[in-house]
Amino acid sequence: MAKWADYLISGVKYSTGTKTYISNLRVHEDEGDKVGTSSELSKNEVVKKINSNYTFVTIFKNSEGRWSKGEDVRVYSRNGSSYLRTDSNSIEEDNLGELPEF
Repeated sequence: MAKWADYLISGVKYSTGTKTYISNLRVHEDEGDKVGTSSELSKNEVVKKINSNYTFVTIFKNSEGRWSKGEDVRVYSRNGSSYLRTDSNSIEEDNLGELPEF
């Protein structure tokens, strides 16, 4: 497996009572030939890493139980708030697709 990014995101935890604002993410280091062990990072930690030029992509398990590459993750900032998105929409909410919740 070729390296997809510096970090891989396999799950999200939303703020209480909402599905539009992420509080934490399940993140793995991309070890090139395998997906590293997961750890939990806050959304703010991920935003700081992306703003420091680290790359992130979403990952998911395919029907064969293997990891597949999802979408590139970017930060969209507006009115002093930062949002994590896999699309280029200018909407003030997080959107990383259909990642499972943990």
